[in-house]
Amino acid sequence: MVYVNVKNTGETAVNKELRYIHFNPNCNLTKKEKTKIANMLNGYKRKNESIRKIQDAKYDLELMGQKITQKRISELSGLSPKTVRAHINSPIIDMYEMVEIVNNSVPIKSFPDEILY
Repeated sequence: MVYVNVKNTGETAVNKELRYIHFNPNCNLTKKEKTKIANMLNGYKRKNESIRKIQDAKYDLELMGQKITQKRISELSGLSPKTVRAHINSPIIDMYEMVEIVNNSVPIKSFPDEILY
């Protein structure tokens, strides 16, 4: 796909961003629907990263015998105080469960019995 794009446009700038969400080519989703699903799942992934940093900072503070405060968690984790306030007691989101919910809510196109190859 990248090769064809470079060949057609002559543009060699390649987006090196990792993709975490991949869609079945046989799904009946529009680009807008795919974007909405991908944004939702990527948002949960980013939220989990913040929650994990907060939990790690709380654990480190506990090991050091220091009082666990939002300010110290913010300094240790590198997150903003607002993010720490929002997620200080949040549980980790089960991404496998979220993907299953999305997969079970999206119908897949059915093909006729005779598929030509």
